[in-house]
Amino acid sequence: MSTPTSWLRRLFPPSPNFGQFLAEQCESVRRITDGLATTLGDANHQPDLAAFETMEEDSNGLRLRNLEALNKAFSTPYDREDIYRAADILDGIVLHTMRTVREMEALDLSADATIIDLASIVQTGVVALDSGFSALAQKGPLVAQDVEVARRTERLARRRYDSALASLYQQVDPIEIMKRREIYHHLADGAALVRKAAGVLGDIAVKSS
Repeated sequence: MSTPTSWLRRLFPPSPNFGQFLAEQCESVRRITDGLATTLGDANHQPDLAAFETMEEDSNGLRLRNLEALNKAFSTPYDREDIYRAADILDGIVLHTMRTVREMEALDLSADATIIDLASIVQTGVVALDSGFSALAQKGPLVAQDVEVARRTERLARRRYDSALASLYQQVDPIEIMKRREIYHHLADGAALVRKAAGVLGDIAVKSS
């Protein structure tokens, strides 16, 4: 026989642990950006597209899980729009990282100092996001510090991007200029999304404090 408590649980099911869900998705993003930065930092290796596509598929699976849980949830511990934005923006970081990997392979382009630096900047920002979302899931105290580190990502990347363009346009080969500028642009766009993700993380932390 059903008890009042079990009846209420069926009528008002407990909310999924969206803090943990977002932390797991961000961790999957970190694996991808860590992989790119590490690979580009080794002059003897190029990104392995198949390996990155496997990581991309895993990350997308977590995004879809998060959105499906959000659609089905009767209530959420955070603002629904913030949860959706976080999942979507984290996926955007993956998108720009994968564009970098795919186009470097398609264009047969080796990493230069700018590509390595931009990938490292994005990696640092995502590490901060990963730390922040993990602390949020565990109700830890370091979210604000992580948000600030991640927020700086776009500014640092934009400075590197702008200074690199000045040197790039001094090259003679216009095709090489176009190829490298495209890769720079993907990484800079990824850095911009790191800042946006930091903004959402900060909003969630403030609203839930």
